[in-house]
Amino acid sequence: MNSINISLEELEFLLIKNKCEYLFGFPDAFIKIERTDVSKRFDIIADNLESRNLITRSFKGETTYDDTIKKVIDDIIAVDKYYDITIIESNVVNKKYRIYNSKDDYVVIEIFSKGNSELDYSQIYIHLYDKATLLDRADKVSNKLFKDCLEKDDISIDIPSELYQSINKLSEEKFIVKYKNASENDTKLIKTAYKTITYAEKVLSFAVTDMKERKSKVYMYVYGLKNLLAMEFKMEKEEYKWITKQIDNSEFDEEINKVFK
Repeated sequence: MNSINISLEELEFLLIKNKCEYLFGFPDAFIKIERTDVSKRFDIIADNLESRNLITRSFKGETTYDDTIKKVIDDIIAVDKYYDITIIESNVVNKKYRIYNSKDDYVVIEIFSKGNSELDYSQIYIHLYDKATLLDRADKVSNKLFKDCLEKDDISIDIPSELYQSINKLSEEKFIVKYKNASENDTKLIKTAYKTITYAEKVLSFAVTDMKERKSKVYMYVYGLKNLLAMEFKMEKEEYKWITKQIDNSEFDEEINKVFK
């Protein structure tokens, strides 16, 4: 078994019992529970886990774990890289993934939306993948998200962070005028970027954190009007920018490999 369905409460309970008191990227499932009631809640959670054969408790107070659960716990505790992935469709968060990478192993936690951008933590789906399987799954997800992309130009533009944040308040003309002395090819991509971001149908975002160095990289893929933009967040010359280019379906494998390198 390489997949498990549990609740966020159950996962946090298992981690706490293994001396990991913080699950990076998730809200504290017990923060609203009175301290005096936590131990009672822990007993209920342990009973539920044992009834599903995910843990076994002995009369001596020892706990043994299902092999997959034990692997999930160990990999989350030993995390080298953490991935926060969001899928937005029609301006609503449709799904999130939290991925914990330890050496060659990937713990992939899949969280669905309740339909209004609120995430459902009552049942999360955990998968154990190696890198080849992870890349294959990512390819399948992207193929469902992005279809029939138009041809693209091999050029890129910089969109300053402040300009990106205010794009929905600007007309196309006011957005274009921000780029003085742009070439004809650059202006074509500037117009494409404006329309794609403004009329975005789907967005796939990645925040990748190196847990040892505590450094993060952010990537975003925006699809609209059959255009697909690849955007990478960087600081250049003390200014935060989105390095933006137009890509098509055939280039997405390369993008995914870049994210998970």
